[in-house]
Amino acid sequence: MHPADRECLPRLMHHPQRRRLGEAASRVLVVVYREDVGQLQQFFEQEGFLVQQVRKRYSEEEMGYPAQNRCLLSHRDAWNIAKDLPDWTIVVEADFVPCLGFGLFPLPFNESEPDPKIGWLYSVGPVVYHEDDSGGFFGHNAGTVAYILNSASAQCWLRVFDEWTGERSLDTYEQFEVIMPIHLRHRYGVRLYISPKSYGEHGGLANPEHTRLGYRAWHQADSLQSPLAFLPAYAQGSQLRYLLIRLRSRLRYVYKFLHGKYFDSWKTYWKLPEPRLRKLRFAFRRAFL
Repeated sequence: MHPADRECLPRLMHHPQRRRLGEAASRVLVVVYREDVGQLQQFFEQEGFLVQQVRKRYSEEEMGYPAQNRCLLSHRDAWNIAKDLPDWTIVVEADFVPCLGFGLFPLPFNESEPDPKIGWLYSVGPVVYHEDDSGGFFGHNAGTVAYILNSASAQCWLRVFDEWTGERSLDTYEQFEVIMPIHLRHRYGVRLYISPKSYGEHGGLANPEHTRLGYRAWHQADSLQSPLAFLPAYAQGSQLRYLLIRLRSRLRYVYKFLHGKYFDSWKTYWKLPEPRLRKLRFAFRRAFL
């Protein structure tokens, strides 16, 4: 990144108890099928990361699976790589668009906190349940567009994958990114941390598979840590289209905040352990600031 660009980034991005992403992780795994990820790879390399493309070669049988489940198989390959690496590993999907200054952003957690952990660098419908002793917030997230994990949490995810494929057929569409995190939390005690704001955007076009099955096809970030490094594919080259889609997403998350969706519901919020006010402030910042 050019030094002048760094001067434009928001202040107070670093937490004194947490390393920056660029210090904690040396490698970015890009889960890719046929997409061109040259621009994404170039950005991460300029940020100082080693970039490795995880390009799955599907068998004839696997090509018959729903695209959603083929994506799961690609993430499984990324987890197999991450489990053998000594430090933290960042995993992103091919349509992720990072924010400027990505490597400077703090980890969503303090590494000394107990239990295996995964940090969501981009969140879909984040739900806050708990705050740890270091001020990190963890709960639920429903997307695998961008996250950071280490060997311990990668091994937990692989165990969940084995259980998942033992309980169901991959011939059938399932929202694995919604259900698997629940298994990670309840079966293996993995803490799923949510970053202060999203460190990038889901930049892909709407998934027609979701639409056919009655699910909402689009999902973008609530708020971004800094401006994006490049224009997402969904903007189709138009800055105006980009701004309108970002506005739609911001309004959606304002609605979610007003209805207590950052905590599942306001009824759930009042049952959360104290201090609740910090959880409320965290959710408010993601929705409005």
